[in-house]
Amino acid sequence: MAGSRIDEKALVIIERVFDGAHESGRTMLYEFEVYAVLEALGLGVPQFTFVQDIHEVEATLLKKFHGSAVVKIVSPDLAHKSKFGGVKKIDSLDPLFVRFVLHNMKEEVLSHFPKGSEPRIDGFLISEVIPFTQALGNEILIGVMEDTGFGPIISLSKGGDDAEFFAKYYDAANLLIAPITMEEALNLVRSTKIRHKFDQFGQKEACQQIATALHAISQLASSFSFISEAAPKYHIQSMDVNPFVIAADGRFIAVDGYISFTPARDRVHLARHGQKTSIAPFFDPKGIVVAGVSSDMTKYSLARNIVQLLLDMKREDIYCLNPKGGEAEFGNHCFPLYKDLSQIEEAYNLLVYAAPAKNTLAFLETVPDNMAVILISGIPADLAYTAFTVEIEKHLKRGIRIVGPNCMGVFMAPYEGKKGINTLFIGENRLRLRYGPRSNMALITQSGGLSITTIERTQYAPILKTIVSFGNKVDVDTPDLMQYFADEPEVRAISM
Repeated sequence: MAGSRIDEKALVIIERVFDGAHESGRTMLYEFEVYAVLEALGLGVPQFTFVQDIHEVEATLLKKFHGSAVVKIVSPDLAHKSKFGGVKKIDSLDPLFVRFVLHNMKEEVLSHFPKGSEPRIDGFLISEVIPFTQALGNEILIGVMEDTGFGPIISLSKGGDDAEFFAKYYDAANLLIAPITMEEALNLVRSTKIRHKFDQFGQKEACQQIATALHAISQLASSFSFISEAAPKYHIQSMDVNPFVIAADGRFIAVDGYISFTPARDRVHLARHGQKTSIAPFFDPKGIVVAGVSSDMTKYSLARNIVQLLLDMKREDIYCLNPKGGEAEFGNHCFPLYKDLSQIEEAYNLLVYAAPAKNTLAFLETVPDNMAVILISGIPADLAYTAFTVEIEKHLKRGIRIVGPNCMGVFMAPYEGKKGINTLFIGENRLRLRYGPRSNMALITQSGGLSITTIERTQYAPILKTIVSFGNKVDVDTPDLMQYFADEPEVRAISM
């Protein structure tokens, strides 16, 4: 991580910017705040000023714009300001005229909304007009997207209004895992096809300018991320500077920008990375509850399949749930079907939910704190993934760890007195999961299909000690599992 952080002076300035946005109830920065962040990094931004009230506009404030400026409404509720008349270029910078324009702009924007649902307007941005041509290569997009497994991912691609179209049909964005060195940034830029144009038209400094911006934004993303050893107050979740432009006077300058962030203290999921004891019950449980077990032996039941797999591993600490109650027979074993968790008096620390997806959240409400839960079922059909994660977050705060949803779950071969576990509902009659004393590989995969294929391909070379199919990974993910298995003496290799 050496060299991945920005200097202390810039850190203080940028943290103050985030403080101001957070104190006003926002999780995104305004454009002028993005300019302030980029300026602190030493990157080019237009001359700009922010005014909360039109009466702040005076002649001395306007001098730096040299006769023309772009004025914009500043609002947390407007994603497309120009659509509502919230962006204008003005050539006369007489203070009275500028106030008149800002007043009319505000009235025009508000006129698009019914009374009672008008957007909040916090002020106005006045910024320098940057002359540049929109020729290919003159607009560059540099972005950041947080991946909860690997940290900040930096992207470099063509910028401008057609950036998404260009990336889809012509040339995908270049992606890098932060932090990156200046040398790595320059090597990436020099590997792009557009460099040939820069060389041909005598713009050789453009590669250096782009690389400098890439490196600086990489440092910013790393410094304000969960991967930072300095434990920052805020985490950047996404960022776009679209575009940086090569101006007519040769400057490399940011014309527009966006940053979304969140307070680090709210990152409950990320704070648990590395807490190996919290995911140990997935691999060495002390009592397993299986939800969704049917009493009807003639009816296919995923949960019954899982119970049978656990019985095949000689487990006796199995507790079956079905809201209808009754009993379930498995050969010589007969299990009572508990109607809810409150009826189970024995100890358990792992729950396997293989019941209808529509009841997943209701089930989690009944789960005690600090439990491990495998959600075999998918996400309820009436919920978007983001809405589902918001609901899940409440339970993560209670110390619950979750594998899934929409997964096959976990297999761990028994060893040294440990009973092992198997929720991979493939069934011995279809495909046998073989293992032995020399099995020593962990397979970590999102895909249940890949799990089955790997098991089939290793029938006569039983190398797999453990398999985790984590599906939509709403909680437990690759870093959790890698750290856990890195210290597991029975695992000598990790495959992902």
